[in-house]
Amino acid sequence: MSRPKGDSDRKLIQAAEELLDERGFTGLKIREVSRKAAVNLGMFHYHFKSKGNFQKRVMQDLYERFFADFKIESSTGGSPLERLRRAMVTVSRFVRDRRLIILGLLTDAVHGDREVLKFVTANFPRHVLIVFTLIRECQKKGFIERMPMHLAVSVLFPAIVAPNVAMAVVERKEVPTLVRTVVKGVLSDVLSDATIERRVDLALRAVGARASGRS
Repeated sequence: MSRPKGDSDRKLIQAAEELLDERGFTGLKIREVSRKAAVNLGMFHYHFKSKGNFQKRVMQDLYERFFADFKIESSTGGSPLERLRRAMVTVSRFVRDRRLIILGLLTDAVHGDREVLKFVTANFPRHVLIVFTLIRECQKKGFIERMPMHLAVSVLFPAIVAPNVAMAVVERKEVPTLVRTVVKGVLSDVLSDATIERRVDLALRAVGARASGRS
């Protein structure tokens, strides 16, 4: 059987990414995705066979785009500290830009969604191990203090992930109205590029980052 012409598979993935902000993978309905993509339901089954296959493709597509940028920023040019900083900024921006999807993934993982858990297990170590390696390089060169990895990670990762996920919780209206009202006034600042970079710099200082590590 020849492959149908067109980009219906890409349209379906794009529609799913847009719906994930509201639905999460657990609440994602294939008929709704097909309607949003303006693609016949039969084409969905042609391309993906099942919801499970489709879910894996959507998650992998999102991750690979992030990882391509992350790998460039974490591996090219500058000292280990500069590369660590750029890697952290890249992760934080990705979580910010996809914060509602990330929140949905975390929720689905907590509820034991097998496909989400398999995806996290297979992919997250790829960028986390690169960050670990950069931390070790920085410690060896004296750019940051020597300390157990778990301690360095417990300082660095919350700074680049938690604020973005917290904003997603507020946007999903899962907190009291008063809290949403207060946070709404600072939302744009919390999620800005400038604030992300400042949080990263503060987190690096907290683990003893040395100015000599930056050119």
